[in-house]
Amino acid sequence: MKRGIAILLLIVINVISVNAQNFSAFDEINLNLNISSSLKIIPTSNNYDISQINVNLFLYPEDNWQQNVLDLKTEPNASLNDGSILFQWQNLEEQKIDFQVTANVKVKNKVFPIRDKISFPIKNLPDELKVWTRPTEKINSDDSRIIRLASDLAEGEDDLFKVVFKLANFTKNYIRYDLAFAGEVKSALWILNNRNGVCGDFSSLFMALTRALGIPIKYVVGVAYTDFEDANEFVPHAWTEVYFPNEGWIPFDPTYGEFGYIDISHVKLKESVDVDNPSVHYEWRGKNFDIAIDKLEFKGQITSETGIYVKPISIETSVESKIVDIGSYQLITAIIKNLKDYYITDQINLFVPSEIKLINPAVQVLYLEPGQEKTLYWIVQVDEILSPKYTYTFPYTIKTLRDISATYQFESVPGSESYTLLELQNKISQIDEEKEKVYSSNVELICTATQDEIYTFEPLEVNCKMTNVGNQYLENLHVCLSRDCNFLDLGIGQEKETKFKTVFNESRSSIEIIAKNNLITKVEILDIKIISPPIMRIKDIEYPLELNFNEKYKLSFKLSKEKLSDAQDIFIHYNHKVYPVNDFSLEKEIMINNLKAYDLVEGDNNLKIFIEYKDKRGNKYTISEAVTLKLNHLNIWQKIVSKVNYYLNLLSSAVENAYISPIYK
Repeated sequence: MKRGIAILLLIVINVISVNAQNFSAFDEINLNLNISSSLKIIPTSNNYDISQINVNLFLYPEDNWQQNVLDLKTEPNASLNDGSILFQWQNLEEQKIDFQVTANVKVKNKVFPIRDKISFPIKNLPDELKVWTRPTEKINSDDSRIIRLASDLAEGEDDLFKVVFKLANFTKNYIRYDLAFAGEVKSALWILNNRNGVCGDFSSLFMALTRALGIPIKYVVGVAYTDFEDANEFVPHAWTEVYFPNEGWIPFDPTYGEFGYIDISHVKLKESVDVDNPSVHYEWRGKNFDIAIDKLEFKGQITSETGIYVKPISIETSVESKIVDIGSYQLITAIIKNLKDYYITDQINLFVPSEIKLINPAVQVLYLEPGQEKTLYWIVQVDEILSPKYTYTFPYTIKTLRDISATYQFESVPGSESYTLLELQNKISQIDEEKEKVYSSNVELICTATQDEIYTFEPLEVNCKMTNVGNQYLENLHVCLSRDCNFLDLGIGQEKETKFKTVFNESRSSIEIIAKNNLITKVEILDIKIISPPIMRIKDIEYPLELNFNEKYKLSFKLSKEKLSDAQDIFIHYNHKVYPVNDFSLEKEIMINNLKAYDLVEGDNNLKIFIEYKDKRGNKYTISEAVTLKLNHLNIWQKIVSKVNYYLNLLSSAVENAYISPIYK
């Protein structure tokens, strides 16, 4: 039985895209851009007065690597004032004032080429760039959920361009574009939780994820063309610029899916650290009036298009089988090749007739290294309810955001070979993205101490700064100094500080700080000398046990200190006199000669050899040993002299004027 032939026309599916206009065909465009607004004066009394109104407009085009401002005019005349255009009115009588900026801008269809792999995470970032990595009120890059998500997306990657691409692609696919959420500036965390927003919200979440990994990123405000909901006009738009070491600031627009480039409909007007910086600032002076401010209006018109843009990639497409049965699954393959010597990204769309059901998303975004070739797959199914009386021809088209396309077709003939979904899924499962990943777990641990030498009884304060310089999330990281441990999680590229205050009970010449979990062990050794307090000893004391009044005697002993001791300012106190000790090493024999018996009192004299010394901090220490000398057989006169000498020595000691150099042997 002969069958009829049905050729089904390609029905282009409605792929959600904020910018579907083809700006990739031209090398450059000239754009006339107008930014305008009005203020209405509302008197609250007949006796109102307007002495001055100032309007600072922060949105205006300037020259950069992609755009050149051919001319810029203001109405009324205004001045460029520290990053803004300043309009001023004085002694106004009008109840409505208008202001506008008109610029002719040449925009070039060019890329900022990255030709070589840049390692991730970024190391040794210059201090002047760190402001672009810090969290703000709206960019919650320090939130644990955002840190964990960013680390999960980047895990196993060591190529900075690929990491940024993955963060941007996640953002584009995660958020639902909805104009109902325009107007209010929301935090990145709110966007993560609610998944709805407009271009500023796409940029906010992308910035938070990027900064969470220590990657510098700017918020950019400008205008761009859109045909979303048939707008077909230039509108205010937000995107970002990401810093790549040794290359510079590269544009990433997560709303439009333009990663590493922006199309020529983008005109940059302003950049900032945060998303809620004002676009215009109003100030007025006077009395008895209010002001109603109209929103800024943006109008753009392309005045010329020149040149032909050279396509950076090529597409080849094929199918699993040119003929399949009705109801069969089919595998569509696209080979995408980078024709350039720098990184390229693009959004690849599959368009099929309505009788073909898409099993996986029609849109895929990919990045290509210089000269690289990649294969994309789509599984589709021929509609099961098609009539078996016909042979069907199904055309399809694969088209990129840059308007590069390839068209092919296949047939469906009843009774032909049929493929199951599982068969085709098993076929494409051979592509394992994990094989491309290179996992590294490493932490940079830098510790500093408040002192480089302490005693065992003193607390040591140590501050440690840790940076995750690998590409895996470090969970439950133990950071320990002796038995004092802190616990923390460290996302990729994250830097955290932890502090210790510990007392050591034993001497040592260095200390170890250990950071450890199931993935890494990192040891930082600090040359900190921990020493015991100085210890001195008195031994081998020799002296006469009994004395007569007119006798002179000597006292001798050995004074020693432990090897690690650092005793200084050593003084011997004996019988209300003080003797300094100089030139001391480990042990010294002390001999005090010419001691007079009449400095004693009659009978037993229970005295002490009292040693006072200090450590390097000035802390005082004392040791003592008892001695007993007996003064015998005193007459009345001798008893009086002895008593007077005793009190004179006591008084002399009290005024610290009794230092006598001993005779050393």
